[in-house]
Amino acid sequence: MVDFPVLMGTPKPQSRDTDEASELFLIERYRAMAPCEKVQIFRQLCRTRDEFALAGLRERHPGDNALALRIRLATQRLGSDVMGLVFGSAAVNGR
Repeated sequence: MVDFPVLMGTPKPQSRDTDEASELFLIERYRAMAPCEKVQIFRQLCRTRDEFALAGLRERHPGDNALALRIRLATQRLGSDVMGLVFGSAAVNGR
């Protein structure tokens, strides 16, 4: 049997809408994963996150090409200050 993650001596459920048996199964499975499996899952989650973000940007900016959308995505992730420092204000302002 696998115990819940413990914080300061008190078991802490990870989700309010998941029953204990399912949560314990997930924790056991995560602990059994090889590091490369965890990295693969993380990378896929990041790709999925970016796909959803790009879909939203395409909806809000239907006239933008792929490069402009990627710049908008990077600006969301990094902020306009960082984008301006790295790429100059023209990239951030779309010029």
